[in-house]
Amino acid sequence: MMDMNGIMNGMMAFGWLGLLLGITLLVLVVVGITHLISSRNGGTSDDALSTAGKRYARGDISREEFDDIKRTLG
Repeated sequence: MMDMNGIMNGMMAFGWLGLLLGITLLVLVVVGITHLISSRNGGTSDDALSTAGKRYARGDISREEFDDIKRTLG
């Protein structure tokens, strides 16, 4: 039979393992959210430039307006 000391040591080991698992899960969630936010912000100017290019191709905006949009978006 196990004595009380052995049972407590086993419970503490699982407690530390659970804590480590929880911290790892939290870090993964934070990194995932950060990546999602940065990828959304990074694509905004490309999308806007693409839209401006399509508008210029259709004739909705002039060459000067298109050049101004390109300079603004960088």
